[in-house]
Amino acid sequence: MKKVFLDTNVFVSGLLDVSPDSPCRSILEALGSRRLRSCVTAWHCCLEFFSVTTRLPPEYRLSAEDAISLLTEHVFDRVRVEGLPVEDSISWLKRLRGSEARGGLVYDAHLADIARRAGCALLVTSNPSHFRQVAPHGIEILSPTQFIDRMV
Repeated sequence: MKKVFLDTNVFVSGLLDVSPDSPCRSILEALGSRRLRSCVTAWHCCLEFFSVTTRLPPEYRLSAEDAISLLTEHVFDRVRVEGLPVEDSISWLKRLRGSEARGGLVYDAHLADIARRAGCALLVTSNPSHFRQVAPHGIEILSPTQFIDRMV
C-alpha cells in the first residue's frame, strides 16, 4: 500500500469513545493489527491531539497522562512522526505569500507539505475540502470512510 499521512482527527475520532463505529477506529485497528503500515503523521498532529483531548467537555476529556499514553501506544509506537525542518521553515512561509492559505488553512498547508516531504501518496482527514485547497500535486486526499473502502 502507498505511504499514508494521518491527520489529527483520525486519532481523536479513533481513540475516543465518542463514536464506536467511526471509520477512524477501523483505521487505528488496522494499524494495531499491522494490516496497515507505512503511515506518517506530523508532530503538530500529536500536539493538537494532546491539546484537543485535554480540553474536551468533562465527559470526554482526557487527563494529560491518558493523552500521552494513547499517543505513545497508538501513534509513537505505530506511525512515523515527522516535522518541517527548522532550516526550511522560512522558505516555506515565504511560499505562502502568493497562496490563498490563511487562517486554519495555514496549518493544513503545513501538514500537507510534511506529507509530501515524507513521500506520502494519500492524506486521510475528516476535513478533505480544506486539504484539497492546499495539498501539493500528487497527494490524494481521502476521508476516513473513503480510505477504509479502499483498504477492503
